[in-house]
Amino acid sequence: MTVASSTTKTAPRVAVDASRTKAGAEPAGKAMFQMLGVFAEFERSIIQERVRAGLQRAKREGKRLGRPPIADKLAERIRSALAGGLSVRKTAAKFEINPSTVQRIARPFVDAEDANVAVPA
Repeated sequence: MTVASSTTKTAPRVAVDASRTKAGAEPAGKAMFQMLGVFAEFERSIIQERVRAGLQRAKREGKRLGRPPIADKLAERIRSALAGGLSVRKTAAKFEINPSTVQRIARPFVDAEDANVAVPA
C-alpha cells in the first residue's frame, strides 16, 4: 500500500494506492481504508457546516449573495442590440461581457408555474 499526500490552498489531499499489494484484502488494510473513509466523510461534513453557517451569517448581515446584477441601462442596450440583428457573440464582444450573460438577458428564466408547461409529479 502506498500513501501519498499533498497540501493545496484549500485542503490536504491523501491518495492511497493499494493496487500493488493485498492491503485492501487484509484485515488491517481494510480497517485503514475504512478509517480514512470515516475521516474524509467527517471532514466533508464539517466543511459543509461551515459553509452553511457562513451563508446564514451573510444573510443576517444583509449582504447580497451571488454575482452583482447587470445595470438596467446596460441590459436595455443589450436587448436593443439583439433586436437590431446583432448575434449573441457579437453583442457580448461589443459590450465586453460573457455570451452566457447576453443569453440570460435575451431569454430570461420563467418559473415552471408561469410557463403553462406540464411539470412531472
